[in-house]
Amino acid sequence: MESFDFLHIDAEIVEGKIVGRADGMLGHMLQPYVGQFFEKMNSLKVIARVNGMNVYNLYNPLMPGIE
Repeated sequence: MESFDFLHIDAEIVEGKIVGRADGMLGHMLQPYVGQFFEKMNSLKVIARVNGMNVYNLYNPLMPGIE
């Protein structure tokens, strides 16, 4: 069975802010939404850092997540 890369998001922390890029077949279409999402996340207060990832609250996973 052939697999297709429809969408994947590469994210990292640069100077304390999450930056990300949408790739794959739908990446160019969804990049504005990915940018808005990370913009919103960067407006939140970081309550802790664990293994180089940001913690924003107790209900969401660490950002950026690991595979």
